Amino acid sequence: MKGDVTVHIGGFSVIAQFLQGSFESVDLNAPHATVNGAPLSAAIHATGVPADFSKPIQSATGTLSISQDSLNKLVTIPGAKGDITLGDGVLGYDGSIDLLGLPVDYTVSATAKANGSTVLLTPGKASVSAGSGNVNVTKLLQALTASGPFPLCAAQYLPAGVQVSDIHVTPNRATVTLTASNFVMDEKFLHSKGSCS
Repeated sequence: MKGDVTVHIGGFSVIAQFLQGSFESVDLNAPHATVNGAPLSAAIHATGVPADFSKPIQSATGTLSISQDSLNKLVTIPGAKGDITLGDGVLGYDGSIDLLGLPVDYTVSATAKANGSTVLLTPGKASVSAGSGNVNVTKLLQALTASGPFPLCAAQYLPAGVQVSDIHVTPNRATVTLTASNFVMDEKFLHSKGSCS
């Protein structure tokens, strides 16, 4: 991640907090950051931040705001082909399935819900876009939209212990809220990756 970061330390006296060994709150803002070449904006609000960085931070909440183009550079949905599209509260993606030996391409829209280490995608509407031949695809469309939410592992993109607590999707932009607690902000943490297993 690259970008200029502004820092604001909250509380009455920064010097007094430093001498006591902990800052009440620290806000970090990087409105023009890039991750692996993908532009996004990031903000973090942390509380109980030790002056000694080898000690754990009490808690932190971060917000990432990312465009549709940047999202597609960083995230893939298993089984999806092509780009993810962002709409009003929904995201869309294309897929393909083999139906009685015939390839059937489809488009599905889904809502995204934060679920800790995962994001749950619940299919909404589906449409067949190509390749269906003379096959009746009504049952396929019902199966695509009736299936329960499936988890997309978010932890693999985040430092170990960071959880997804909220997702807000608007046309061409997604805002994700992340939380973490009792973690040491060091190189090991920043380079770690979580898992969904």
